[in-house]
Amino acid sequence: MDIIGMMFMDYLRSGENARYTIYRDDGNFENLYVKSYFSEYDEFGSLIQEALEYVDGKVLDVGCGAGKHALYLQSIGIDVVGLDISPLAVQVCKERGLKKCVAASALNLPFKNGTFDTIIMMGNNFGIAGTSPKTQRMLMNFRKLLSGKGTVIAHSIDPTLTNNPEHLAYHERNRKRGLPVGQVKIKLEYKKAVSSWFYLLLVTPEEMKKLAEETGWRFDKLIVVQDASYIGVLRGK
Repeated sequence: MDIIGMMFMDYLRSGENARYTIYRDDGNFENLYVKSYFSEYDEFGSLIQEALEYVDGKVLDVGCGAGKHALYLQSIGIDVVGLDISPLAVQVCKERGLKKCVAASALNLPFKNGTFDTIIMMGNNFGIAGTSPKTQRMLMNFRKLLSGKGTVIAHSIDPTLTNNPEHLAYHERNRKRGLPVGQVKIKLEYKKAVSSWFYLLLVTPEEMKKLAEETGWRFDKLIVVQDASYIGVLRGK
């Protein structure tokens, strides 16, 4: 069920800023609002604004969602292609004016080698492959996809920067299972529709650096503005 796409389409059609919920498999949940996916550049926050300054050449926005980052880049003359696993999200992007957008998985990219110069992954999308092995596979595919050395601009949240007892207990459970502390199993609920469970991988900057270096990348720059959210800029070796 394409819940993400349903949320976006409802907002596009009606402007309804409906609530959706992210559930973790330990019972923890968070209520959020769809409107955040439609924010303008001035609402991106300084972390994302600074990250987008590192964009160069032709860009692929992996996990583009409703298109807010790709549409901004397009508006300033950047040649950008959006990519999302949700067909409805891709339709929303096109209806909002994004000229190029493709429905596909980050693990099965439908492009020729050397097509892009920069890949951006905003909104915790560094972890969309779900596990460390799949993230390594994704990064190796990116290496082929980018011309020259290429750049990946990736957003994540450092899962260790928390004092929340529920999060700390989840980390300990993962350690006992031999899993990264930031590998979370989640599902989405929107207007009584519920997605299947899936994994999202949240990593520390050190873990991002390790994954990058194991797959032909150099961890070039760490951008931190505040709290646990950060951007890693990866360059091809």
